[in-house]
Amino acid sequence: MEPLSLFLSNLSTNLSPSAKNLLSVLSKDNIRDIAFECKACIRKRKFSLSSYLLGSLSKLCSSTRSSEFTLNDFHMNYNRNQAEALRMSHKCIHKQLDSDEALAVVKTIVEQSISLFSHKLAKKIKKYLSEDLTTILKALGVKDIILIDGTEIDLQYSCAANFGCQGKGRDRLDGESARPGAKLHVAYSLIQQTFIYIDISEAVGSERDRVLKEYLKDCLLIADRGYIDEELEKSLSDEGIQFLIRGKVNTNGTIVEAFTEDGSILKEYTGKKLKDLPKKLNCDVTIRTTKGNALRIIHRYNPAAKDEDKISILRTNVRRDKLGSKQLYLLYRVRWNIELFNKANKSGNNLKSINSSKKNVILIFILLSLLASIIKTFCGTKAVLKHEITNLSLLKLHKYNDLFADFVNALAYKSRSTIYRIFKELLANIAEFCTRTTPSQRDRILLKDLPLLFWQIANQLGASCKIA
Repeated sequence: MEPLSLFLSNLSTNLSPSAKNLLSVLSKDNIRDIAFECKACIRKRKFSLSSYLLGSLSKLCSSTRSSEFTLNDFHMNYNRNQAEALRMSHKCIHKQLDSDEALAVVKTIVEQSISLFSHKLAKKIKKYLSEDLTTILKALGVKDIILIDGTEIDLQYSCAANFGCQGKGRDRLDGESARPGAKLHVAYSLIQQTFIYIDISEAVGSERDRVLKEYLKDCLLIADRGYIDEELEKSLSDEGIQFLIRGKVNTNGTIVEAFTEDGSILKEYTGKKLKDLPKKLNCDVTIRTTKGNALRIIHRYNPAAKDEDKISILRTNVRRDKLGSKQLYLLYRVRWNIELFNKANKSGNNLKSINSSKKNVILIFILLSLLASIIKTFCGTKAVLKHEITNLSLLKLHKYNDLFADFVNALAYKSRSTIYRIFKELLANIAEFCTRTTPSQRDRILLKDLPLLFWQIANQLGASCKIA
């Protein structure tokens, strides 16, 4: 059975000479050229892949109800915009999509869009970073903070017979296997506000195997406890990559040295096991693991948290003279941004499985959803640069659907002058409607406001980074 596997990266420089900006990447001419290069189109055909993809992308950018997220609706949308003589049966359209060549076309468009973003806008956006975030990056000696996580998509049961898509969870009571699923392994850049790579596998695919070190140079990696692995941590350290990973309360190891928040030595805990630390003690220790590796552990107690979350364990190789234990504890909270990003993609960009059992068709629509996400992030970044926005809201941007749908629809069916007019209106509307509101008192107390969180970290740097 063929595996469910697909990889998207931003290291690609696969840009055609004509693809100089977003409008040219998404133009019908560029998509047509890619289709010929990928052999999805060998000669002129009745079916227009470029029109179908742009029309589908327009629907994915809009507020589409679950009942409308079907192949039937996408096929009808295509035929609705075609002359009578060019309309095709749904079966014929489905056959055109179910090919490795059609999937390669969409994958190339997505990679070109990622490359365009990383090469054209990544450097420009850095001057709009908050002063506090810049201070944190400088203290760590990194260029970016990368958040990684996996998000799952349920597939139809019939998919299990066609390709490897084993789902997580227990078998059903009637003896049937768990629902098939796909997992997206996402590496999200806090600076660029979009993914730097995505690896798609079956739902049971290992998260730790999808940590790609070549994309993490000069970065701090933040991950949850699903990425705990001593071999991974050692390989990251050997490559000079800093990490901050949430640990487990039952982490095993012998304490080599222990410090309080202000840098005072806690000699009484040297030689003891990590589990012997008092539950309510906030401290910063170095342990020797059972495999003989040295590891810095942050032990924090939060009385306001739920019972299972009162004690926090963080595993890291960040040196103590860079960031203290409290700063790292606060910095881990930015991992919530990748949760928001995945949520925004599912609710705002229709990141879910289409009603098909064919691997290529399913992956095409997943990629189109990701392309919708890239388009929105790209336009949001352009709005930041043009209108000098300092408080863009990621969630609002990805849920602001109507004008994005008009913009993509114009790419498929309108003149260039109309496209530029709608694009200009889009940037102005992003500046007006997609900015953050003043955080509530509750969000301020719970440190859910990102600028406030960065301020707290940056303004405590000098106070607690005393341990050489």
